[in-house]
Amino acid sequence: MQVAVKFEDLRMYATVAKCGGIYPAVAQMGIPKPAVSRQISELEAWLGSCLTEFASGPRTFRDTSFW
Repeated sequence: MQVAVKFEDLRMYATVAKCGGIYPAVAQMGIPKPAVSRQISELEAWLGSCLTEFASGPRTFRDTSFW
């Protein structure tokens, strides 16, 4: 049974997107990077869609059709 997404997960994802990546976002939020990565992964699992892409450099964000 999946747990419903929490508002905090959405807020954290929005902060990462606004900051342009995890490292600038964790500096702003004061939360450890592994915690942010885990919450984004949980949000992606809950949505059943990958929201970000890894590359050598900043994280890029996908254009999702369900927004």
